[in-house]
Amino acid sequence: MSAPFRNRRLIRKTANRKAGFQLLWAVMFALGLSIPTLSQNPQDSEGDTEPTYTSQQKADYYISVLRDRQDSQSLLRSTWRDYRSYPLLDLTYRLLAEGRTEEALKELDQLLDYDPDHLIARWQKIHLLINLNRIMAAIDQLEILQSQAPAFSRGYLALGNLHMLAGDNVQAFNDFRLAIETGKLLESDREQALAGAAEAALKLGKTEEALNSLNILRELGRATPRQRLIRADLLRNLNQLEEAKAEWEALSKLDNAPQTQRSAILNQAFLLLERGDDAQAYELLLKGEKSGLFKGRQASALEQRTFARALAASALNSDHLNELLAFLETGRIDFLGLSSRVQLAYALLKKGSSAEAEMALLTSDGRLLDTKSSGPEEAANYYLSLADIAIRAGDDARAVTAGRLLIKLTRSPEYGLQLSNLALNNGWESAAIGALVELRAITEIADQRNSPEAWVELLQALSDLARRAGDLDLANEVLKEAEVLMPNWRITAKRGQVALLSNKRRVAAAVLNDALARANKSRETKEFNENDKKTYARLLFDLAAVSAANEDWDNALDFLIADWKVEPDPTLILPAYLILKESTSKDVTPQRWLNYVFAHTNTASLSKESKQMFAAAFLSLARVLKASGDLSNASKMYSQTLKLNGTSAARLEAAYLALQLRHPERALMLIMKMDRSRYQGPIMAIECEAYRALGRNQDALQCAQAEEKASPQDPGRHLALANIYLKLGEKRKALAGLEHAYELTPDVTTASQLGFLYQQLGNHPNALKWFSVAFEKHRNQQAGLALLFIYLQKRQYAEAAIILRTLNFNALTSKQKAQYYAARAQITLQTGQQTPEKLERALTDMRKARALDSTADIRFSIVQLLFQLGNLEEASAEYENLSHSDKQHAATLALGGYLARAQGDNDLAITRYEASLEIKPEQASLQEDLAYTYLTAFENKKAAAVFRNRIEVLQRQQLNIYEQDKLERFQRQLRILEIPISFLLFDGISPSRQDEEDDIAGAILGIPSSSPFGSVEMAWRPPVIGYQNGRTFEVIARAQWLNERYSFRPNQDTFQTIIGLRWKPLMTQNLKIGLERFFKGGSITEDNWLGRVLWSHTTGNDFLPLFDRETGELIDREPYVSLYLEGGRFFEKEKTILFYGDGRLGYTFRLDPNLILSPFAYSIGSGNWNSQTSAMAIEAGLGASLKWRGVYTEAYGDLLLLEVFGRIGHEVLNTNDSETSRVLLGLQANF
Repeated sequence: MSAPFRNRRLIRKTANRKAGFQLLWAVMFALGLSIPTLSQNPQDSEGDTEPTYTSQQKADYYISVLRDRQDSQSLLRSTWRDYRSYPLLDLTYRLLAEGRTEEALKELDQLLDYDPDHLIARWQKIHLLINLNRIMAAIDQLEILQSQAPAFSRGYLALGNLHMLAGDNVQAFNDFRLAIETGKLLESDREQALAGAAEAALKLGKTEEALNSLNILRELGRATPRQRLIRADLLRNLNQLEEAKAEWEALSKLDNAPQTQRSAILNQAFLLLERGDDAQAYELLLKGEKSGLFKGRQASALEQRTFARALAASALNSDHLNELLAFLETGRIDFLGLSSRVQLAYALLKKGSSAEAEMALLTSDGRLLDTKSSGPEEAANYYLSLADIAIRAGDDARAVTAGRLLIKLTRSPEYGLQLSNLALNNGWESAAIGALVELRAITEIADQRNSPEAWVELLQALSDLARRAGDLDLANEVLKEAEVLMPNWRITAKRGQVALLSNKRRVAAAVLNDALARANKSRETKEFNENDKKTYARLLFDLAAVSAANEDWDNALDFLIADWKVEPDPTLILPAYLILKESTSKDVTPQRWLNYVFAHTNTASLSKESKQMFAAAFLSLARVLKASGDLSNASKMYSQTLKLNGTSAARLEAAYLALQLRHPERALMLIMKMDRSRYQGPIMAIECEAYRALGRNQDALQCAQAEEKASPQDPGRHLALANIYLKLGEKRKALAGLEHAYELTPDVTTASQLGFLYQQLGNHPNALKWFSVAFEKHRNQQAGLALLFIYLQKRQYAEAAIILRTLNFNALTSKQKAQYYAARAQITLQTGQQTPEKLERALTDMRKARALDSTADIRFSIVQLLFQLGNLEEASAEYENLSHSDKQHAATLALGGYLARAQGDNDLAITRYEASLEIKPEQASLQEDLAYTYLTAFENKKAAAVFRNRIEVLQRQQLNIYEQDKLERFQRQLRILEIPISFLLFDGISPSRQDEEDDIAGAILGIPSSSPFGSVEMAWRPPVIGYQNGRTFEVIARAQWLNERYSFRPNQDTFQTIIGLRWKPLMTQNLKIGLERFFKGGSITEDNWLGRVLWSHTTGNDFLPLFDRETGELIDREPYVSLYLEGGRFFEKEKTILFYGDGRLGYTFRLDPNLILSPFAYSIGSGNWNSQTSAMAIEAGLGASLKWRGVYTEAYGDLLLLEVFGRIGHEVLNTNDSETSRVLLGLQANF
């Protein structure tokens, strides 16, 4: 089918459809004439509750309303309109159904063109325009519709919504009001109109109209949670607080609206906070926290921040700091704003934690909080608070940073002064100055002129601080700047003060006189206020000071009198007196000044308060005169004081001064009229002292006893009686009174007095108790020093160190500081190991002590420390500089001896040791050191005498292991000194084969080698040269022989005798050089000379006590190491060279005090070489030695030593290629 044909068919089909619709409308019209019209309002017949309608039902309802409006015209016209409009409306609906909105809109326009009053068509067009977002066009059509149907309320509602979208809130509000007041609205649309009216009213600021609309919604029960929340806020703004609170409480219980709940809780909390109900606000917020409303993702970041800040404010204001800290530990501290952080920080500071307070003002990683989102004032307060708390926490660097940021942010003199005062109040004067200096440096003069008064105040404050810090140039410079900003004679006067302090008298005089001239000129034009008068009076005083400095005494007095005339100020009396006291003029004297003042006080009608002030001034002058030693004039000032205002304090001081001036009768007269009930103690003390001065001792005692008995609960009475007992020398009676007084009223003086008194009586536990009370409870430094030295005497160095750290060094006198340094040095030396560093620190402290108070003990300690450090020359110089009296002390002489000995002057050391022992003979250690020094000086007899004396003393005592070791060593030394003869017997047996060429080197030398031989040796040390401090010279005689194999039987062919000399040249090394003459005996021996050199070293295998040197604990074993080397050469015939070496390594076991066993491994090497023989052998093996000692004497110990030993070994080298096993059993006796 062709397209033209299809189009023609479509046209015919459409025309037929229109004809069908026209016929249908005609039928409907006919039916409408016969059927009664029914209301189409879709409301429930009961009217109480609106049923739920669909959107279509609502649309049908409002179309029916419009149709009723159209039907109100003539029936014929209405029927004809329906007939004509139906096809176009039907086409419109069909086009809309197909999404062809624009075409539908054109159909409606066509319909309205020929029927402008067609309300339904216009209403449908309005909906299409709204859907196409053609707001203004929709508004135009609605306005036409409403003009055609003024009672159509739904149109006003739509018009209101559109005006709201267009931003015309005034018209929107009127539209919504008309919608409510006009026609018939479905209940849901009426609610919408009420809500719209409320919203528009809010935007227009018509809070009451908005509240009225919301109230209607609330009464209808149709208000949404959000609308109820808005209503509560409006009630709050209109000060209807209880209704607002009630609404918030109701909203906070809505489980289906969590966001509204959160807002209601927060709003109610803020209301409570404003009203001061912090505890109630905290409980409300805590309930919200426990319910979880403000946790997780359901609460926005803003809500969480607001909640955290409200909770913080309520918790801090209601003393729930710990609960708040627990809340913030979960990481929610970041929700707090700067102000909340500051409030939290100060709460923590009040709690006593300045470090935690500082952390509250920082991020978790210790950085400053971000202030970008905060207002300038809030940020400034944050920086100021951070600086304050950082200073208190000792974080100076952070405080400086915060201060600089504050200055950079505000550049405000007010904030600068606050920051400066913060630092100043915390004792940080440099920071106080620095803040003002920095602010001044970054501020231009033009900016300063914008607020001159504030800047003048800042500059004057900076000047005052600079003066206090001694920077007078800066003080003067900033005052000049202040004077430029606001010229003022007061500032000029301050500049004069600065010049005066700078000792620039000429400048000061010029500036002060300029200030005076300007002040006088200002005074002529206006009356000075109180501050001006004070500044003017100070100006006159400064001029007096300048005049006095220039020795212009007449002007000085004139200025002081002028100052006085401005306002007679009692505080001027003392400084003026001190100025004029230096006067060299006969006409101007301090007495003239006092006479002038006296004339005023005697003639003027003074008020009671003025009399008290003048009396206080004269009292201060009296005290100054008394302190300076001018007691006579001080007494006159006390009299003047009492004439004006006889205070008890002045009367008592005057009475004490009378006693000091030896006027006891006047003292008694002065206290006669005093209130004894209030000043019983001082009165009684004065009375008793006066009685004593008058020789009435019994009266003094009796009066004190009587007063104490009359008032047993008055500590003063007990103190007075105790003091009298002390003056009478009855210390034990005084103790009871002092202790009773302290029980009644704990007092530092009483506690200290008890400590010293018990110390004098030798009761150290009680002295320690009372010194502890005086120091720890009352912070008395003298008691602390006494306590310190008691602990040092008791060698309780840890406790002494604690006391030393607790002492307030700055509160000590020079002598006490010297004691402090000396004690610290002693503690340093006695704590842990003495290292050179510790000795140096102790020496430094001792020198500081000597600079403050040079005592004999301190001077001694300096010498001793230098000696311990090895600074012998300096120590010797210090010793020589000691006074003669210092060198009369036993310890000092002993130290001098040690010093001399260290420098190698043994004779001087002996002299000083002997002098020290003559003063104090019981110095055991010094006696022993003297004995060894005698040995060094080769005075063996004197050394022996001292050793013998020490042995006798030790044997009378119960000895510990150290002393037992010392006793045995002394006995050995005495044996050496007093028994010059010794005997050695040895005999050995061996089953091993003997090679005369290889094996007899040890036997020839008389050493218990592998060769079985026997020997008898006697050694004698001649007098004088025989023993010299470890060096020996001996004459020896020996007989020796080889034994037959398997037997102790001597081989007669080997018998030989030897005599010789043996010399030990070294003190500490066992090196001996010998020369021996061999005499032929047996057939295989010969005459010959032998030179020999031997060296040996042995540890272990000794009878000295075995014990741990550090702990003193006994042990039953010790390592045994022995090494023996010897070489020799015959000088005749074959001139054979001999060598012998013996090494042992084992352990020594103490079986009994007199019996030791030493198993060992050994190695022996020997050899001999001459023109015919070259023999050498080395053997190794195991052995054991069993030693016994006996024949004990008290002076020398054990004289006899027996040893049995055996060795089993094997040759590892033999030059004759015939290695063999080696077995030896030996017996040895020493005497």
